[in-house]
Amino acid sequence: MLKKRIINVISLTFLLSVCLVVNAPAKSKKDLQNKQDKPEPVYVEDVKMLCDFETAEDIKPDKIFVEIEEVKDPQNFKVELSKEYVTSGKSSLKMTFPTDAPYPGIHFINLPKDWSQYDKVQLDIYNSQDEILETFLAVADEDAGFTEKSYFGTNKFRCSTNIRLQPGKNTLEWELAGLLVHDRSREVEWSKIKRVAFGCNNPPAGAVIYIDNFRLTKTVLKETDKEKKENKKTANKSKGPKAALVLDVAKGEMPGAISDNSMATLSADYEKEIGLALKITLAHRDADKPWGWVGANKINRSWSGFDVIKFDAYNPYESSLALSFVIRDMPASAGKPFNKGFVLQPGKNQVEIVLIDAKAEDGREMSFKSPESWSFSAAGEVIKQPKTFYVSNIRLETGE
Repeated sequence: MLKKRIINVISLTFLLSVCLVVNAPAKSKKDLQNKQDKPEPVYVEDVKMLCDFETAEDIKPDKIFVEIEEVKDPQNFKVELSKEYVTSGKSSLKMTFPTDAPYPGIHFINLPKDWSQYDKVQLDIYNSQDEILETFLAVADEDAGFTEKSYFGTNKFRCSTNIRLQPGKNTLEWELAGLLVHDRSREVEWSKIKRVAFGCNNPPAGAVIYIDNFRLTKTVLKETDKEKKENKKTANKSKGPKAALVLDVAKGEMPGAISDNSMATLSADYEKEIGLALKITLAHRDADKPWGWVGANKINRSWSGFDVIKFDAYNPYESSLALSFVIRDMPASAGKPFNKGFVLQPGKNQVEIVLIDAKAEDGREMSFKSPESWSFSAAGEVIKQPKTFYVSNIRLETGE
């Protein structure tokens, strides 16, 4: 009798399961088609031209002011349109630098003032020399302290970047998010740009470069044909993730804060794995100061609004390597830093340091509005013998 009941229960369970499967709503062809037709989001660059150097109007004195205050013989400094090394339109700007000025350059006067809706400023540059040239791009907003004697505002309220031009083609790419003025008291007001300058630091006699396609760019979501027809203007509403380089290793930028006995050099040892990288060797200073670090001080960019720091790394050893990423938001004498440990496994690694709700070693909440310094660090037995690792693509990012 019991056996018969068990058989009946099993039979009933089987029939119910069959009914559930049979009666389950099948996905329609339309549902499947919609899923297949839904494209992955595609991000593209939206460009606003600042100056394309196409006609004589673009280089009139009310558009471009040639900085000649420190030039003994202004005739040696030539700025003219050229048909050579053009990257946009039909002309470029040829700059022949004088031999008797430390920082010869040009000031852009009547450019569009509002840069706030864009992520980057870019400029194509051709270096016709056989050597590296040191150039600069500087901006000053309307609050930069302009006076009759200070045509470009007060130095502490400007913001600038240096560019090492390799021989041949180069593209300057400057990420705008969070950039601070020189004294780090505030962020640049990107909606009120008043002056822009570009020039060369101590150029060799008669050095010639060509510039073109001076532009602002931003990443936007590409519209589909349907959205264009419906005029939804999706591209202006949806932006991709925001990012900014902490250190542009790929272009040769180097850290400026290195402890005694530690080293940092550019290396292509593992270029296939992580690209051109910073080769870092950390070592003890001495027995009573068992730590080492490599990083940068006086950061010129606010990190507020970014969620994470990411970087690619390579560990050349057969065992794991324990390290730390340290951020200070105030001088060491004023408070403890944020200190986040991470472990590099042998070979290639991708590391992510979360900044959201980050706390210093003493438990206080970190402020990333004006970071004081950052560094890769290790201490104790880890670097009793010098340890080497490689990092590249060090960047700040937000989420989607």
